[in-house]
Amino acid sequence: MMKNKQFEEFIKKGIECKIDKNNPDSFNFSLIKGKGKIEFISDVSKSKIIADSGLLDYKLIDGYEAIFSQRLGIIECQLGNFYEYEYESLCESLTNYKLEFNLNEEQTSEPPLYLSFKNNFNVKISIGYYSKPFKKLLELKHDEYEFKRQNKLTIKISLNKLKKHDEAKKVLEEIGNSALFEININYQTSITLQQDKPNTKRNNFEYIIDKEMALAIDNDLDDLQIIYPSEPTSYFLKANIMHDLKFYQFLLFYHCLEYYFPQYSYLYLKDPIDKVLKGNSNNNIKKNGVVNEILDVIRNKSKVEREEDVLKVLINCSFDESIEDINFYINNQDRLKEYFITSTEYNAISKKPIYGSDKIISLDKIALRIYDIRCAIVHKKNDPKKDKLYPNLRTFELIKHDNELLKYIAENIIKKHAIQID
Repeated sequence: MMKNKQFEEFIKKGIECKIDKNNPDSFNFSLIKGKGKIEFISDVSKSKIIADSGLLDYKLIDGYEAIFSQRLGIIECQLGNFYEYEYESLCESLTNYKLEFNLNEEQTSEPPLYLSFKNNFNVKISIGYYSKPFKKLLELKHDEYEFKRQNKLTIKISLNKLKKHDEAKKVLEEIGNSALFEININYQTSITLQQDKPNTKRNNFEYIIDKEMALAIDNDLDDLQIIYPSEPTSYFLKANIMHDLKFYQFLLFYHCLEYYFPQYSYLYLKDPIDKVLKGNSNNNIKKNGVVNEILDVIRNKSKVEREEDVLKVLINCSFDESIEDINFYINNQDRLKEYFITSTEYNAISKKPIYGSDKIISLDKIALRIYDIRCAIVHKKNDPKKDKLYPNLRTFELIKHDNELLKYIAENIIKKHAIQID
């Protein structure tokens, strides 16, 4: 550990620094990331700038372009698929901010530094321009070209107590994804938590720091009162930005449903097992005989068709065994009604319709169609009779209707399994 006065703040924070052997004007230091460390390099003359940025108070969150501070109780993560013009548009929708231009058509207005969310989670949540520590992280990670292309927008979560990395990651995933999901469904803006990016820095010179943004305006969105399960919500948010990858988008929405299969598998097995127990309740049969019958039920229900049957249970339970909402959703959008009901275009993707006799929409039929398309995309079923989907422009144009229906189902299933915070 160096005892140079320039590195006092590093030493105070327990951060090891080493002069670069090949370049004495440069030094290396590391920040903790999960169970490991990430090394950075910079000019020795810039060590005080790094310390003054506040970055040394933070550790990195594994899997995300994110930082957290136990002492400050702050989590900050870069946002993906979210651009400054979209942020300004969101500001216009939610605040008094207006875009203004001069006679030369140059923008003269500056949006608020951040937008705050009211919530019942006992935390502070905002989205907006990155903090000084986060900006310094990006400067250290990336070369000049890549740094200038970095998204300046982040989500920030502040709370009273933050003990360790895993807790910070859980808070980011649960509360962060919940906030972004609310923005998506209410303002049709698809945003994701930015996943890890590799370091691109190849030189040590410091970049010119932008002027500070306009003073923060504390603006509130609607109260956040719901925690959405982080894993399916993450799949959902990623699916929303896969506009040019229709097959992958379908599979991501399907993963939202698949996440709940384990708990609904129990419902699928429960009824036949209950019948075995009831049928043997008055009989003088050995205990292991009943157990064998139950094992037979499980074995029989573990065949290939089990997944599609569990999917049926999930969709039926999530829509309270009613098709009224889905029926209204499809029939009130002409293109979906034309595709699924009044024409036979759907046959090109899957020959399974979403309706039964008299063209009445069925939740079971919808489940079978979704499962059939899933199998056709992944090509995991070896049945030569199974139809397979091939990537071409017509297929992509048609499957977007199935993607839209699956998105609607996934969104409602995620909502049904969310937790209300009172």
